[in-house]
Amino acid sequence: KTVNRPPAFTSFGADTDGLTVSFGCNVADGDGLQHIVWEFGDGSTSTGSTGALHTYSRPGTYLVSCYVEDDNAHKAANVRFEVLTVTGQTAID
Repeated sequence: KTVNRPPAFTSFGADTDGLTVSFGCNVADGDGLQHIVWEFGDGSTSTGSTGALHTYSRPGTYLVSCYVEDDNAHKAANVRFEVLTVTGQTAID
């Protein structure tokens, strides 16, 4: 019998441009991810993808989290949290 292991995060990051932030996480799971939830720290959430785009209404510091669950209802061994400061300034190329 094959043992189903919970998914594990391999990376987690964010790129900011003004108040808009592009989030991403990579998750290792041999048998398929079923459910992904992002919480952006301002009361907003997003589901369904290892990447998310979110626009904050004002600058501030936010605790962002990403939860994953695999197709056998195993949650990630380590839910990822990141404290993110959004300044509202646009990136300069």
